[in-house]
Amino acid sequence: MANAKQDAVLGVVFFAAIGLLLAATLLLSNFSFQAKPQIEVRFPSAGGLERGDAVYVLGRRAGEVAEVGYRADLPTHRIVTRLQFDEPMPLAADAKFEIVDASLLGGKRIDIEPGTGSPTPANQPRLGIVRMGPVDALSAELQGDDGLIGGLKTAVKKLNEGEGMLAKLFNDSSLHDSLLAAAQSLTTSLKAIQDSRGALGKIIHDEKLGDDLGALVSSLRAAADKVNAGQGPLGVALNDRDVADKLRNIISDVAAMTREMREGRGTLGYLLRDNDGKERVARILADLGDVLAKSGNKEAGLVGALVNDPQLLADARGILQSFREFADRAAHGNGLLARLNNDPDWGRRFGQILGQVSRAIEDAREAAPVGTFFQVLTGFF
Repeated sequence: MANAKQDAVLGVVFFAAIGLLLAATLLLSNFSFQAKPQIEVRFPSAGGLERGDAVYVLGRRAGEVAEVGYRADLPTHRIVTRLQFDEPMPLAADAKFEIVDASLLGGKRIDIEPGTGSPTPANQPRLGIVRMGPVDALSAELQGDDGLIGGLKTAVKKLNEGEGMLAKLFNDSSLHDSLLAAAQSLTTSLKAIQDSRGALGKIIHDEKLGDDLGALVSSLRAAADKVNAGQGPLGVALNDRDVADKLRNIISDVAAMTREMREGRGTLGYLLRDNDGKERVARILADLGDVLAKSGNKEAGLVGALVNDPQLLADARGILQSFREFADRAAHGNGLLARLNNDPDWGRRFGQILGQVSRAIEDAREAAPVGTFFQVLTGFF
């Protein structure tokens, strides 16, 4: 009796385990008793896509690949796939279908962009593309004449044939020596800078020069601040509207003067535009040139004699010497002018004499009519 109970319990556990496994299988395989919606999508190649690969819509798993077939009667897109969705999936006419890599480790999947238009019938075939994976893209980039390997081959070939600057550097000893000399010169310059030699070395290592440069920058900044604040002539010119208007008026006046000169108005315009004025100025300059030319000839007029005759020069020097001596005597001598100039008493007396002479002249002028009348009267009688 006990054995029968044990067998019954064992049977129940066994069948329960089988039921759980069956349920798990149905859940993992998305089994459903209802028909799932399917669509047909054609691709130019399978790209490694297999039956059972996942189908994603906007990054969400929405189904799987139910079938991957080949149709030789189609001109293009001969790989025909049937995609099965877990639920109805409205897809517009502009929907996009791409076969992409499922991961870097391998595998494929289909990514779908459902589009934005009105849904199209599910039985209408769609066209998709195969996106190249990272490994395939790298392989394509490395291969071919336009790829990385082809470019390296071309570069090595040019290097061996002596084409380009790098090839000349490898093959031409003079260019190598020039670059080596340039590098040595640069090293020497850097060593001089480190040793505080030269202008750049002093700028970098001399603290006083650095302070001076800092002070200069500070001064420039202060000057710029003053200009922005409207201080000083430049600041006023840049910020004061009245000054700006005056400068504008000055520029306008200069432009007007230039325009008048160009049109032949005014004195300068007359000289620049009028032919008679030009000829008169030319004659004046010619006459001036003749005068300057004659000034070098002592026989050509008074100016030439004054400039070139040594006797006249000596006489002029004698006259100037006489005037100098006369001025010295008047300033420091014992004559009348020196006494009048230096002695206040003599100056006062000379003033009194001039006053007396002036009064005598006035008296003689007043007495002259009386004397004339007396002479006329005596002559009559």
